[in-house]
Amino acid sequence: MSPTRATLLRYGVAAAAVIVATAVKAALAPALGNESPFLLFFAAVMVAAWFGGFGPSVFATLASALISAYYFLPPQLSMRIDSYGDRVRLAAFVFEALLVGLLSAGLHAARRRVEESERARKTEVEERTRLYQDSEVRRREAEELARAARTLTESLEVSELARRIVASVRDILRVRTAGFRLLQPDGTLLALGPPGGAPGYAEPGHVALSGHGTSGRALATGAPFQSPDVLADAEITLPDDVRQLILAAGTHAYLSVPLRAHGTLIGALTVGDTTGRVFTHGEVELLQAFADQAALALDNAQLFERAQRAHAELSQAHSQLVRGETLRAVGELAAGAAHHLNNLLAVVLGRIQIALRRFPAIDLAHDLGPAEQAALDSAEVVKRLVRFSRGHPEPTIVSVDLNELVEDVVELTRPRWQNELEARGIRIETVLELGSIPPVAADPPSVREVLVNLILNAVDALPAGGRVVVRTWATEAGVHCAVSDTGIGMSTEVRRRVFEPFFTTKGVKSTGLGLSVNYGIIQRHGGELTIDTEEGRGSTVTVRLPVAKRPQSPVPPAEPPAPPPPLRVLLIDDDPGVRSVVAEMLTIEGHRVVQAAGGTEGLDELAAGAPVDLVLTDLGMRGMNGWDVARSVRAAYPSTVVGLITGWDEGLGPQPREPGEVDLLVQKPVTQETLRDVIAQARALAAARA
Repeated sequence: MSPTRATLLRYGVAAAAVIVATAVKAALAPALGNESPFLLFFAAVMVAAWFGGFGPSVFATLASALISAYYFLPPQLSMRIDSYGDRVRLAAFVFEALLVGLLSAGLHAARRRVEESERARKTEVEERTRLYQDSEVRRREAEELARAARTLTESLEVSELARRIVASVRDILRVRTAGFRLLQPDGTLLALGPPGGAPGYAEPGHVALSGHGTSGRALATGAPFQSPDVLADAEITLPDDVRQLILAAGTHAYLSVPLRAHGTLIGALTVGDTTGRVFTHGEVELLQAFADQAALALDNAQLFERAQRAHAELSQAHSQLVRGETLRAVGELAAGAAHHLNNLLAVVLGRIQIALRRFPAIDLAHDLGPAEQAALDSAEVVKRLVRFSRGHPEPTIVSVDLNELVEDVVELTRPRWQNELEARGIRIETVLELGSIPPVAADPPSVREVLVNLILNAVDALPAGGRVVVRTWATEAGVHCAVSDTGIGMSTEVRRRVFEPFFTTKGVKSTGLGLSVNYGIIQRHGGELTIDTEEGRGSTVTVRLPVAKRPQSPVPPAEPPAPPPPLRVLLIDDDPGVRSVVAEMLTIEGHRVVQAAGGTEGLDELAAGAPVDLVLTDLGMRGMNGWDVARSVRAAYPSTVVGLITGWDEGLGPQPREPGEVDLLVQKPVTQETLRDVIAQARALAAARA
């Protein structure tokens, strides 16, 4: 109400009170007379003062005095008052009425002040109650956020962090479901974390297109977005599967806020509740505050996962580097050792072959045959070890009787599994169960090495003794050989890593290359190597090899030609053991041999004028090496055939400066068969040059 209308109302009430008092006085005048003309007007003044204040009370007083003087004091209907007493009474009325009005107005003002004070106090109490309630809500929210923040910092695994985010946000906002989506590089939204234990949210791994759902809208606008009913909201686009999920769950009200890490949008956090719920501004701010913390935690977790992957890749690269360096060192060691081992094997093998050739009447083959084969296999092992370290482990495939190989290997390993262990009181029984099998396509030294390794592994698995069974059989897939033991077996972890290079359970006494090398050898043969093992119940290692192709019908041999004339050979080698063995092997074949202990001595023999058909020089000699000798012979005697004997693997050792400096390359250890091939090639070259 405007102030003017309020003033008119107060004075109107005062006038009405006076009029009512006048009417009542006039009506009661016959009964009361004029003894108390001002009694009712006091009531009018008090009403005017109580309702309107001091101004209306003065108005009512003056109006009552004039009406009393005119109508009720003699002479009536006249403003003239003849009686002194009436004048006094009128003056007293005015004074008393003004005093009553003043007091009544003061009391009324005091009452209004009390009421206003009460209202102010009540308002203040209500405001303080509201502030207290708000502070309690803020305190609870702060505690929830602090607890959630502590929860989020307790894990750096993304999946576990997702579960904690969903659980925390459901507790904070008291919602039915919660989840979040991460923004992918292609713009799609990937659901992450459990659906909160309530229906209405997509399962982890679900992919939504850009802009779909409240999450897509929040990411598109970069601001919170909510809808009380996403199924009825024309602004929301939902995949059909998600729409059916929401329809079945009845959780239609959703709120999504963006997830930001270091100012970059990485996803959206979404909560859902029953249809029609509208989240307040405070709830939106609370969810956004939690989302900011969750985004940082998620970003840290992703950084940690990337760091772990990088560390794993670095560790793998480091392991590969160490492995490569180890193989390189093994290769260098093997290359250096090959030269010396081949020299020693040349003496052993040469002496065995000389004995077998020189004393054919004596049955030496039974005793020296295995020794000769072992020496030949040792030479192949040395070559294969060097080639394995250099990445050239190609086997020479021939038709092989696997049963014979098994029997040979059992005899070769007998000193280990029988003699050595029985001396320590350990008994191992080795049983052969050899079936009827066709020949296999294999490299005999390589397969022999595999079988030796498998039998020795089986023996190592029997520290207290036991039984080793070697079985062979044939199927449509090929020929099989199984080596079984009744030993300690392998755990699941060991079984999983058993083919890893350098993995071993034997400590520093083993390199860990055995089974990994065996696996590679069998694979290169086109076969398969498998392990069936159980901890405490022994192991069975099975090798499968392809069947050899049937050989073509042999061509009837022609009449042997007349033996060619012997050659005069100059043999140069600074190792007297090797030199004497090779010279004796050539002599047995009927050739004339001149020996020289070094390059200078050999060139002096040539300079002396003795005719020489073939020069065989060792590669690694002190002072003048084989290449130097070959170049000198080639320069002075271009028609003379030059052969280089080397204990190095091909491609290792001192290298020639120019190609074609030698005619023949002879690998140690030199065998009788190798020398025959060398002599045949030398005759052919000499005939061509002649």
